[in-house]
Amino acid sequence: MSDSSTESGAGPQTAPKSKDTLLLVLALFVVAGMLAWFFFGQDQQVVEDLPELITPVEEEIEPIRAVVTEVSADDELLSRARLAAEAGMLAAPAGSNALYYYVQYVEQNADDVEANDELQAVADRIGANITRAVDAGDWVDAATLVNQLNNAGVATAASESFDTQLTAYRNRQSLAALTAAQAGDEAAANAAIDIVAGLPRTQTGEVLELRSTVRDELVAKRLAD
Repeated sequence: MSDSSTESGAGPQTAPKSKDTLLLVLALFVVAGMLAWFFFGQDQQVVEDLPELITPVEEEIEPIRAVVTEVSADDELLSRARLAAEAGMLAAPAGSNALYYYVQYVEQNADDVEANDELQAVADRIGANITRAVDAGDWVDAATLVNQLNNAGVATAASESFDTQLTAYRNRQSLAALTAAQAGDEAAANAAIDIVAGLPRTQTGEVLELRSTVRDELVAKRLAD
């Protein structure tokens, strides 16, 4: 009897404990749900606000990016100019030489004293090439180099004296043609005329006038003989 009463008394004590446990678990789930809603809800709001947060930052960065890009482009020009100068590519090939790159750089960086000095040094080397070409009688190449310096807005002693030298040489050849014609040497006269005609910056009218004068001199010589 006593054992039976003990078991029957244990049954009612177990039920409240199970109920309390269930309530505790449910409470934990509710709290966990609230915490999840709070944190994930906040994260979602941050994600939704990201475009509005990023746009002002991008607007502030863009001017900086533009400056950096410009500086990088200038640095590349100066680097190419120096490499071309070291390689002896002073005025050729067109659009890819030291003179071209230096002029492009200096136009954007006029206050860069070192770059301006380097540009003048390149011009002086080109001036030396002009002198060599003139001494060799290569007036066309010399004129091409002079034109490049003039177009670049850079001057040297050789480029500034070129026109005077060219005019003097043209006059000497014109005189040689007339002298040959007066001596009756038609071949020599025509050879001198061809030299004049082949010189840069010679006007067609000048050549025609010289030919006419030489022809008259040759006729006069034949008549005199």
